[in-house]
Amino acid sequence: MRSIFICYTPYHFLLSYMFKHRRDNDLIIIVDQYGKLDFWDSATSISKNIKFIKHQIARSPLLFAKQLSKIKKEYPAVTKVYLFNDKAAHSWITLNIFRARATFYIEDGSSAYSNSKVVSSHIKKALLSIASKIPIIKYEYVEVLGTSKEISGGYYLFPQNVRFEHKEKPVLQYEKDDQRLDDLKKFFLANDTNPSEPYESEILALAPSSKGKVFLDQFKRITEKIAAEKDLPLVIKEHPLDQNKATTTTNQKTLPKQYPAEALVITGKSKVVIGNFTTTLHAAKFLSEDCIIINISTKKGKESNIELYRFLSSINVQQIDAEAN
Repeated sequence: MRSIFICYTPYHFLLSYMFKHRRDNDLIIIVDQYGKLDFWDSATSISKNIKFIKHQIARSPLLFAKQLSKIKKEYPAVTKVYLFNDKAAHSWITLNIFRARATFYIEDGSSAYSNSKVVSSHIKKALLSIASKIPIIKYEYVEVLGTSKEISGGYYLFPQNVRFEHKEKPVLQYEKDDQRLDDLKKFFLANDTNPSEPYESEILALAPSSKGKVFLDQFKRITEKIAAEKDLPLVIKEHPLDQNKATTTTNQKTLPKQYPAEALVITGKSKVVIGNFTTTLHAAKFLSEDCIIINISTKKGKESNIELYRFLSSINVQQIDAEAN
């Protein structure tokens, strides 16, 4: 008897690996949906029970299903599936192949604490609706991750703050295993992106994704001001799926897109984390009591993300008004 964790992002993998209730013989599958996770192929060195499915396979539902069927022969007695995204087709393919007794949700990120929804186009929604009516296929269209009927309950870093939709099912406290957290620390130190010039005691700035130039300039100016006041170098981290390149100066470093921002918190190399309504802010708060967490936003951004703003404030994330600085 064992469980399977289906991961689509570095954050998913981190939460899967250090999950306190994960057994050593449980399987973690990393699915490279967009061809952005090459770095994570090396994660298979941590444990034989970590599988990496390359983009060439993941982009085809049929090839993905075929690969899962092979994996099922190695891991036949699966009783639980842990999902981070119950909207993704790969998740439902997994549920259809393994037919586990129970399915649990682990938070995908900040969406668990906001009022955002994942809405598909009318055409895609219609196709998914047709698929959901095929008797032999398990599928359900959801707009709030973690709310499908297949989900038995959810695990959250801050369960007391989850959105109301999640409260319709058991809301459980996510707990990390300290030994596994230490394993991850060793893994990231051994796979440092720049061993000759390691990141030490630096400020990690999470470049806002798809924002206007005015806000990007404000964000850059404020982060540089904070770095100067604390006399610490700045490391810029872009969103893995963002097509725009962050603007940096010659004395700044840029973290590779597919490298997890949380790694610098886990290794203790970043003492300050700055962002704009991004998952890493509350994740860093959960991972480190010593790290200073700062959220930079505009008045308009605050109003459109009011639930997330209140959540971050409630866990003592510092708030900075971009227009007042």
